[in-house]
Amino acid sequence: MAEEKNFRHKVVTGALTLPVCSLLTCVLWYFSREDSVAHWLGLVVVGLSAYVIAEWNNRNALLRIRSRLMSAVYLVLMAAFSFLHQWNLETLSTLSLLGAYFMLFGAYQKPRAEVDVFHAFVLLGIGGLVFPLLLFLVPFFFSSMLIQLRVLNWRTFCAGVIGLLLPYWFCGIWAFWRDTFEQDLQWWTGYFSLPAWETLSFDWEQIVSFGFLAVLVLISVIHFVRTSFNDKIRTRMLLYIIMLQEVVLASLLVVWPNYFETWMFLLVANSCPFIAHYFALARGRGMNVFFNITLGLVVVLCIANNLNIWRLL
Repeated sequence: MAEEKNFRHKVVTGALTLPVCSLLTCVLWYFSREDSVAHWLGLVVVGLSAYVIAEWNNRNALLRIRSRLMSAVYLVLMAAFSFLHQWNLETLSTLSLLGAYFMLFGAYQKPRAEVDVFHAFVLLGIGGLVFPLLLFLVPFFFSSMLIQLRVLNWRTFCAGVIGLLLPYWFCGIWAFWRDTFEQDLQWWTGYFSLPAWETLSFDWEQIVSFGFLAVLVLISVIHFVRTSFNDKIRTRMLLYIIMLQEVVLASLLVVWPNYFETWMFLLVANSCPFIAHYFALARGRGMNVFFNITLGLVVVLCIANNLNIWRLL
């Protein structure tokens, strides 16, 4: 009974957790250092992403208990990482990736999964239009269809390829009609150029935020791998898909760190299932203490980042 009445359990299962986190995010967004249309559009994208993440869990039961912690974790991290409180075209790639997951998960072991796969790759293709480096995830989507989802055949492969190319067909026609095809193609391919490392610089806010997320994700993934036998087979397979993409996204950040903020947008959204899984389902004497410590660190990070205390270093 003591385990069920502790603070962590109340946060994990409480009906007020998500509303409180939503309010916190809005308040911190309001008090951020910038005030512009792009700033508030960023909040809209975050809100839509949190909704899609909630639908992930509702549709696929990624957590074994009734909890809204997955969306709450996403909102809290986005609130804490104030350097992400700004909208640009590349941030839409996060919504595209989340939507692609949502559709792809519905294809799990379906005899005829062509429609789900088609829609998943359409969304991934749209994400690749606004942030071309997202297309590096495509081979791993296909590998997940073969290994985890077990739906890869010639029909689903063709559906995926057609879905992926469809946004580019429309954009190509539009570019030809506007006579801007060469300029648009040059802009799109420019993303694949490797950065000049000597020109890169990161402030303390970015370094500390990334380090905090990396440590939290590493602990959470290790816990998931060690305890995954407690989850249903379907849940394990879906989380393994997300874990594979987590490794790919982190690797791409290392290769193209000049798009650090966009990678962080994607990594925060991709990481929240594992962090929520860890805090909701982990057991042990020290787990409640670690949860409280982590919550305290998040509060400190929110204050330091949003007040830009790092400029004093």
